[in-house]
Amino acid sequence: TTKLYPIKVEDCGLLMLEMADGPFVSLDASWSRPPSYKIWGNVVMEFKGTKSNLSLDCFPTTLNIYQNKTMRHTTLSGGDNFDREMITAFVDAIINNREPDISGEDGYKALEAALAAYQAIKRRQPVSLPLSLGQIRAAN
Repeated sequence: TTKLYPIKVEDCGLLMLEMADGPFVSLDASWSRPPSYKIWGNVVMEFKGTKSNLSLDCFPTTLNIYQNKTMRHTTLSGGDNFDREMITAFVDAIINNREPDISGEDGYKALEAALAAYQAIKRRQPVSLPLSLGQIRAAN
């Protein structure tokens, strides 16, 4: 849905996913930062498990690991510019004639998940992956 910006595509979305092996995942794919915010967006990922938790904040690039067994908290810092690092890695793959870190297959799977979300909205029920060719066509 469009809530924050006058654009022709959704700027807010929340998905609830059930993975094949059991865990549930929530995915908030929203452009929820105002135009005056210090950077273009925000990327935060959190993984909650029975043995440990993992939190990744891309701005600043910080990885927090919380281990229940040892009761330790570890913080790792990464590079300062993810955009530059992604472009550098992509150019390096071209120069060295190797598969990029993020493959075309990865992009296809992300697209498939987005199309499944549209299908679920239309049907008002969960949609399983992989999508059939008919489901992909119907999502357009």
